This record gives sequence, structure tokens and C-alpha cells, in this order.
Amino acid sequence: TDGKLLVVGTLLGSGTDVLLLRYNVNGSLDNGFGTNGSVVLDAGADETAYGIALQPDGSIVVCGSSGTINALDVLLCRFTVDGTPDTGFGNNGLVLTDAGNNVDQGNAVLVSPDGRILVAGGGGDLGQCLVQLGAHLPDRRAGPLDDGAHILGGHAEVQRPQVPTPPPHPHERGV
Repeated sequence: TDGKLLVVGTLLGSGTDVLLLRYNVNGSLDNGFGTNGSVVLDAGADETAYGIALQPDGSIVVCGSSGTINALDVLLCRFTVDGTPDTGFGNNGLVLTDAGNNVDQGNAVLVSPDGRILVAGGGGDLGQCLVQLGAHLPDRRAGPLDDGAHILGGHAEVQRPQVPTPPPHPHERGV
């Protein structure tokens, strides 16, 4: 509602880390956010960010992956309005989820109207996963998985609907 723009990405260096930037309406970095408009999250491995969402209270939720090239887990982290990690979420603002594949990642995050955090992603061998967090807590804000049971796997394939070909017009039948 304040017109500021949040951008999430990956900072490349000796490894990779989550990069979060906030811009003012005029395009300048917001110096009241993080350190001079930017936040870098290093969870101790290689982190990559893919998705971002805002919660109604202004908290920022970011999803991606964390680990090594052959052992990645879904990464979910939450930051306060000013860009500091939310220590009341997961383990100091960070939740890592092994969705059952060697290489798991969160590609998109959504905060539902009732406060549940949903992460959609993928894994090794083209598997898909859906992780739901915080749904069993009254305030819907904490980070553990819903009873540890809401990790779904499988494959999804989008197919175009078959459109029937209309019968030829009577003049086109050669009658």
C-alpha cells in the first residue's frame, strides 16, 4: 500500500545467498530496509531464492532452495517489515524442508487469506512438491509443517483440451 517494491534474487559470490531488495516509489533503494535497502541471507550453504509473498502484517516470506548441488532442501524464510529475520518463525526466521527428493526447491510461495503459507516447488526426477506451513497454529504464523503430513509428491502434466472439429457446412460436402 506504500508503493514500495520488493525484489528477491540470488547473490553470487563464493557461494550463493538470498538477496532481498526494497525500492522506494522513485526507484531508489529504501535505506530504512535492511542495510541500505538490501538484506542478504546466508544459511550456511548455497541458497537460491525464487518466490516472495507478503503476509497481512507486512512480514515478507521468501522461498527457494538451500544445500549443495546434489542435496537441496526447500528453503522458506520470513523477514519483518524492516528486513530483519523473523526470529519467531522456524529456526531464527528459517525453515528447511526435505520433500523427499535429492534436489528440492520452492519455486513459488502464497499466503492464503487465513494465514497459511503454501510453497509449490519441484525436486529431482521432475517430481513436484507442495508444502503447507503453520496451519495448525491459532495465529497461523509459526513455521513448523502441518503435522509433518502435508508434503505431496507426484507429477503434473498440463494438456490442452481437445476441441472437436465442427462438421463441414452442407455446401462443403460436395453434395
